[in-house]
Amino acid sequence: MKILKWAAVLAATALLAACNQGGGGKGPGNVDGARIAAASDNGEWLTVARTYDEQRHSPLDKINTTNVGQLGLAWMYEFDTDRGQEATPVVVDGVLYTTTAWSKVYAFDAKTGALKWSYDPKVEGKKGFDACCDVVNRGVALYQGKVFVASYDGRLIALDAGTGRKLWEKDTIIDRTHSYTITGAPRVFKGKVIIGNGGAEYGVRGYITAYDAGTGEQKWRWFTVPGDPSKPFEDSLDPALRERFAAVRTKLGQPADHYKTKHPLAAALILTDDYREKEGLTTADPTKLIKLLAERGGVKVVQRTYDLGPLLGAVIRTSKAAGAACLDEVMGEIEAGPGRTLAASRAWAQGDVVGALGAERSYERCIAVTPGAQAFDTRVKGDLTKDIEAALKVPGHAIAVAPLRTLLAQGGVLDQLRAKGYEVKTPGDED
Repeated sequence: MKILKWAAVLAATALLAACNQGGGGKGPGNVDGARIAAASDNGEWLTVARTYDEQRHSPLDKINTTNVGQLGLAWMYEFDTDRGQEATPVVVDGVLYTTTAWSKVYAFDAKTGALKWSYDPKVEGKKGFDACCDVVNRGVALYQGKVFVASYDGRLIALDAGTGRKLWEKDTIIDRTHSYTITGAPRVFKGKVIIGNGGAEYGVRGYITAYDAGTGEQKWRWFTVPGDPSKPFEDSLDPALRERFAAVRTKLGQPADHYKTKHPLAAALILTDDYREKEGLTTADPTKLIKLLAERGGVKVVQRTYDLGPLLGAVIRTSKAAGAACLDEVMGEIEAGPGRTLAASRAWAQGDVVGALGAERSYERCIAVTPGAQAFDTRVKGDLTKDIEAALKVPGHAIAVAPLRTLLAQGGVLDQLRAKGYEVKTPGDED
């Protein structure tokens, strides 16, 4: 992971250090709309997508197919986190500005790699559970001597471009009872800092807000999700389903306006989380603990990770009829109490695949109807089969950690290994 971080800095440096460093003389961070517009012709990279039309293409041509092989490491800097790094650096008058996971900001001398300053907004670790796809940050914006960063926990922060000192901070979140986050980079246009919010995969209502670049005063806000937010989700349901939904969410202690979504599948997933929390049914991922214990014991760990963003984002593309059917099933599970969920867990633990699938939690079945879910499931099973095959070819012992459904279901990993000629023993088959 650290190699990837260094490589990202190297690639950015190779591209950006060659940029025109004109425009100085007015202090650090000397960027305005005219200068960004002029970058279309001069090759500067002053904003995350380089120009206002956001093509992310550089016209510089000194590095080309004839000499690209001569590039080498100019400098590197090791960040203090191994979490995801997704920022596009910007370079202004010889200073490279970038962000890391947890929305930390760094300013480097673009030629030497010397750190000029850094800023940590100190996002609380528990906030990391509020987004689907890690605590990433995609970069900063600069304007008239200021560096603007949006923190993962929803704050918009203005820093002094020369020192990294905080100048002002604004809370952009309209409702902190829901899983709003920010991972995107701000944009600045005509004296206003523009920022959006994440969280649609968890049913929040999206919006874009503009703030005065000088003072931080909110100038306007536009909601990207249409509809009257004063009307609760349940009003869109047919009368019978509406009555049941109201009864279930009341049982869970949730008011009508807790479900800020217009899609029944999104409401079903949120309702499932509320139910699990209410009943103390864990959603913890045991692989994290197993990985930690293995690393402490000096055991080599090979782990696959997947971006679940597209799959969760597909929720709103699921047909309303399928979403309503899932909502009906989720409510049936909640009405039946935790016994059904516990029965599915016991069946999986005992290797009773038929029984487990019959009692499987509604959450899994709801996710399975989203567009792309079947292809994703097939990919995960294929990847795990390949990983186990590779491990079997190395002398010694190996342990594979995987969801039981992925292992045991028809066409799952164990079936695929058997089809390849491997002998598979299950509990009870030992000699």
